[in-house]
Amino acid sequence: MSPPICANCKFCSKAPPSPCVRTLPTQQEFYWCSKMQCGVVPHAEKPCHEPWVPPVPPGFRDYFNLKERVTVAPTLLERQAKFVYDGARLAAQAAKAPIVPVSWDEREDAFKTQFLKVIERQTGDQRSKSPEELHGSWMQAYFAMGWVYGPKYDREKKIHPDLVPYADLGQLERDKDAVFVALCEIARQWVYDLPETPEDKKGLS
Repeated sequence: MSPPICANCKFCSKAPPSPCVRTLPTQQEFYWCSKMQCGVVPHAEKPCHEPWVPPVPPGFRDYFNLKERVTVAPTLLERQAKFVYDGARLAAQAAKAPIVPVSWDEREDAFKTQFLKVIERQTGDQRSKSPEELHGSWMQAYFAMGWVYGPKYDREKKIHPDLVPYADLGQLERDKDAVFVALCEIARQWVYDLPETPEDKKGLS
């Protein structure tokens, strides 16, 4: 199937330069003129050979559906998960812990998937208040992702020194698990969706 050909520029009426082809993440090709992306989105007169993507607010996910771009706000569960993760990361920095997690955006999809499941459980009726129990669940999740025990942390090789029974952890690592329980409880009680107002409903109609 041939890519659509851009008509003359709606601003300057000039014909599109040739060749002028761009590939979006959907792999659908578009011809661009000097000031207009195939009549979809103006791009502030950026030259055709420079890549350009419309800006997206921080914390939003991008979805490309052929010609239209859709941004979807994070769900409540995703907001709760990021709150807990970022809070635990700040706590590790404040305690000068030997291992400080990378930012949420740098984490692998497999990690995010299992972390969301943990937060879903911890903000629901089946939540656990036991740091020891949660440490055991954390170990199982990490083993399932291919991590192994080692005395020195190595993210690339998936080696983690905390993959030991709870009783063998030092005080700093036990405190980290207790902080995680507390953050989950804060997320459960105080990170929530506001009730829909009549104005919100009008905006959707």
